[in-house]
Amino acid sequence: ARTEILAVMPASTEGECSTAVFAPNGALAPRTIQTWDWHDSLVPNGLILQLTTAAGMTVKLFTEFGMLGKIGVNSAGLGLHFNI
Repeated sequence: ARTEILAVMPASTEGECSTAVFAPNGALAPRTIQTWDWHDSLVPNGLILQLTTAAGMTVKLFTEFGMLGKIGVNSAGLGLHFNI
């Protein structure tokens, strides 16, 4: 619920995450970056996971305790950023 709470906070509070995607023309793969604007006290509560499905698909993701996933990429090249 942290994100939902932050979404309704007054504008004077600290901001949320930032994402950027560079999608070049041609055959080059896109490049992405995301900041995760946590308070320092929340850092120990992050999780970085790598999972492999029965079909052999690998997924690497970042999340918080209590959430299945937030930010990640799979071995097929599909990536996801999450911000408000």
